[in-house]
Amino acid sequence: AKRTHLHTREIQKIDLERKVVTLGPEFQPKTKELPFDHLVIALGSRLNYELVPGMREHAIPFKYLGDALRLRNVIVQVLEEADNESDPIERQRLLTFIVGGGGFSGVECVAELHDFLRSAITAYRSLKMSDVRVILLQSADRILPELGESLAAYAQAILTKRGIEIRLNTRLKAVTASGAVIQAKGSCDEEVVGARVVVATVPAAPHRLVEQLPFEKDKNGRVIVLPEINVPGQSHVWVLGDCAAVPQPDGIMSPPTAQHALRQAKTCADNILATLRGTPLKRFSFTGLGKLASLGH
Repeated sequence: AKRTHLHTREIQKIDLERKVVTLGPEFQPKTKELPFDHLVIALGSRLNYELVPGMREHAIPFKYLGDALRLRNVIVQVLEEADNESDPIERQRLLTFIVGGGGFSGVECVAELHDFLRSAITAYRSLKMSDVRVILLQSADRILPELGESLAAYAQAILTKRGIEIRLNTRLKAVTASGAVIQAKGSCDEEVVGARVVVATVPAAPHRLVEQLPFEKDKNGRVIVLPEINVPGQSHVWVLGDCAAVPQPDGIMSPPTAQHALRQAKTCADNILATLRGTPLKRFSFTGLGKLASLGH
């Protein structure tokens, strides 16, 4: 829009009392303050590297498009190394791929990863798919907790039939340069699985700026908002998307999916306009079109 100014910078600070957002330096080496009348916070979530030692240094995150490109390039490098590796232990380590997290991101990642391996491995003379080990770790007692039990079981059966090893009630405890340390729920014993590629989709945490805001939050660190998308007692502050706990008419909180965030944004925009005009606010009324998890080819 002609009257919109876009600032692509890191946000350093949100000052609710002064109603100012401080932007960090980018190409120009200076900070910038933006005053606001209404503030919309949609900062998403982040990987909580602090909960898993070694994850920041040795695991590949799977959140953005760049992460997927990085993972693809690493897989190609690993296959090239394995094709010429004579040490059977190191060869097995190179051909073991671990994905941590059995939610939407982890399941879709492991399915696509397996598909890519199956098609790429034919280009290597000494490698075959039976040499490859693909493991999905899930700390809960089933994958895809966002879906119903029967659908989750159906998805698990498909992945298992393809040769993907699914370890339930098992968490990623640490990551090293040579593998992953995993632990079964209720057990004190740790298992070390040799692997050169460990992908992390969990654990998730709120953005640092959201953690610092003096608002009430749920057990996942999301800001609790009213059905109108604004923060209780803060008629000029609005929070939506993955960092917000948005109540739905069916009594549940909106899941962190795009279909919900897009509609939260529309309700938020309508209500900011209504606030300026002094007209009644709308309540968020969307409950979802359905849920979809891609299981690869």
